[in-house]
Amino acid sequence: MIRAIDWRTPQEALESQSPEQWLRGVYATLSNGVIMERLQEIGFTGATLKAVRRKAERMGLTKPLREHPAPKFGARPVTNRQGDFDWRTTIQAATALQAQRADLDFSENLPEPVEIETNGPIAVCFSADWHLGAGATDHETWQRDIDYLLQTPSLYYAIIGDEIENVRSFMNVKTILDQVLPPDLQRQVLKAVVRELLDYNKLLWTTWGNHSVEFDERVLGESLMDDFLRETGVPHIGGIGLVRLIVGGQMYTILATHKSRFRSYRNALHGAKRMYETVFPADLVVVAHDHNPGHEEFNHYNMARDMGLSFGGTSYLVACSTYRTLSTNDWAARRFPSWGEGVLKRETAVLFPDRHQIEMYDNCESAIERIRSAEEA
Repeated sequence: MIRAIDWRTPQEALESQSPEQWLRGVYATLSNGVIMERLQEIGFTGATLKAVRRKAERMGLTKPLREHPAPKFGARPVTNRQGDFDWRTTIQAATALQAQRADLDFSENLPEPVEIETNGPIAVCFSADWHLGAGATDHETWQRDIDYLLQTPSLYYAIIGDEIENVRSFMNVKTILDQVLPPDLQRQVLKAVVRELLDYNKLLWTTWGNHSVEFDERVLGESLMDDFLRETGVPHIGGIGLVRLIVGGQMYTILATHKSRFRSYRNALHGAKRMYETVFPADLVVVAHDHNPGHEEFNHYNMARDMGLSFGGTSYLVACSTYRTLSTNDWAARRFPSWGEGVLKRETAVLFPDRHQIEMYDNCESAIERIRSAEEA
């Protein structure tokens, strides 16, 4: 009769040895497969290779290593022991890298003054939200306005962000597919336009935008336009910036950002007014992003202006327009009435060099007519 192995009782088939004694004698010299064959030969069944291995482990038995050349590692000092880590060196390195990053960051919240030497008034158009490449952008009208700017003396542009659509990733894939120009081509168009504006001395400054800057930062960790704008030398505002624009003998302060943290569906100028109250009471406070243009005269701190300080008196709150006005091609405007379709105006300020005076218009043409009438007077 074939018996199963009983590891607790000596077996005659094991030549009066206990199974432990027998296993101890053969485990180191025989392979696992041969051990199982021997067990079968002497009439023991019911033991699995796994059971034999477990038994050998409990007995402390091991198989000798096969001949194999061992890798040799060069000696190296142990530096991670307690007390060896020099945290001061790490902090110094972090501080040095912070300084290097600060040198590379060309965006400014308080850029150097922008000066225009003139004896006559100038017009500054606050242009934003071009969204070049979007299916809903009126590219034809935008190009006509750029050509008008280039051909018109005393007219300048301040670009308040979102020059390109620049959608690579979005919660709705339709927004990506609706672009008529891919983001890389949008960027090349913008670079060429900026170069032309600078060649004609038309561009005063630019600001960040959620499409033009933040969309790149979310997907890539950096803005692809930064290196180009850095090379141009044009002032670039990466957040909320205060521009000091000197026109002839007058300095005008302009607080500008693309997107204010303060918003109101009922009042397009709410963000600009809150920035005036909480950041700086500038002569002009300019915001964009909401595609709902307008301007409002705002009078505060009159005594400060009367005392000769550089703020107070009459200020203007400005919300910029957009060229994303083709609602038939804008699924968001059709689907969400609260967003609304874009309205195209060209909020423009006329600034005088011989007295501190601002006049606001909702189009460039009226501003230029005012300048011509002042020059003829």
